[in-house]
Amino acid sequence: MKKQLFLLVAFFATISASYAQTVKYGSVKINEIISVMPEADSVQMKLEEHAVKLRSEMEEMKQEFQTKYEGFQKNQASYSNVMLQQKQKELEDSNNSIQEFGRIAEAELEKKQNEYMTPIIEKLNSVIKQVCVAEGISFVVNPAQPAFVYMDEKMLIDITPMVKATLGL
Repeated sequence: MKKQLFLLVAFFATISASYAQTVKYGSVKINEIISVMPEADSVQMKLEEHAVKLRSEMEEMKQEFQTKYEGFQKNQASYSNVMLQQKQKELEDSNNSIQEFGRIAEAELEKKQNEYMTPIIEKLNSVIKQVCVAEGISFVVNPAQPAFVYMDEKMLIDITPMVKATLGL
């Protein structure tokens, strides 16, 4: 019985030791790679074009508000109480519309960024997987956003150059 227990413990110890020796950890600097991908420049240009359009529309709304506000200030002494309240309400509604437009525009830009970046991220993830399979790497982290409480970076294999080479960068 002791002999069987000893063999069982020795077997698991051997398996654990051999498994520990075969696990490789890698790191990849995703932002560094994305910054040199030609597709990222295209995404940045599209986002900037869209942002310029939204800023222009926002400026137009602000200008309309400013014109209404100046007219209100100029004529408020001649308004009846009912008209004064109506004009104040219009200004308040206009200001709220500008703020709501700003929130919606920001959300739209974020949505567009995700939409444009998804194919780039998918391509990058595919290449990272290829490199990991070829190099026998089991786990990969992005040092800019580590998923571990602690990691000894000396134990990581930096696959960034290999991913760049695979992408032709």
